[in-house]
Amino acid sequence: MERHVPESLLAGDDEASVMALAALRGGAPYSVEERVQPTGAHAGVFSRRLQRMRMRGFEPPGLERAVQLIREYDRPVRAALIDPGNRTRFTLLFLTEDGSALVACAGILPAQNPMYTENKQNYETIKTNIMKSAEKMPDEAYSFQATKEERTWAELMGHIADANTGICSAAAGEPKRGGAAKMTAKAELVKALQASFEVCDAAWSSTTEANASTMVKRGNRDMTRLGVLIYNTTHDNESYGTMAVYLRLKGVVPPSSEKK
Repeated sequence: MERHVPESLLAGDDEASVMALAALRGGAPYSVEERVQPTGAHAGVFSRRLQRMRMRGFEPPGLERAVQLIREYDRPVRAALIDPGNRTRFTLLFLTEDGSALVACAGILPAQNPMYTENKQNYETIKTNIMKSAEKMPDEAYSFQATKEERTWAELMGHIADANTGICSAAAGEPKRGGAAKMTAKAELVKALQASFEVCDAAWSSTTEANASTMVKRGNRDMTRLGVLIYNTTHDNESYGTMAVYLRLKGVVPPSSEKK
């Protein structure tokens, strides 16, 4: 999203909107989430966050009103984060799904930045599901191919491992390639997957509120560091959707469907 778009949407005179517009005009980096989220999920998260901030004696500008507005909107929203670079306050924008209108705007403290925390949790969840799936699939099923147009299970595991390595290393500013694409045995692919997630773990651990909006190269594109990590999680989730079908076809219950 070009900078002039969020600038044009910030027409309000409330404190959060004024702060966000000033930051954007001052050249502050910003990032827009690729995925949209249900308003109920955002409202619940930020309502609890507001309570915790108030318990600590902070009154985040516009957050109470933002929670009310996104609840009333009751349709998926896309979040955008503006980082002023001085570690005073971040600003969150809640946009319509197509990004053409502003639903709400709020200021939050750096230590309370939810975009990192929530996306890190999403990453941990899909990492667990993929590793458990790789371990649950029987050795002999690693050559299984659902149709001749699809990858074998082994090829799919190798693809995920190499994508993790390539994408997460790019996020950390040190791009490198994986070497799992030609592997066929379960033991070596489980090991390759684990190693690839260690690359991602390191990238997440070294990402902070201060550098999350730093621009890095992913292929020929310039993206924020956090945006690249979120992209990797999205790719992992898409791959897991395919994995779940393969598992079911071999009579194996996907980890995310296991009874708790």
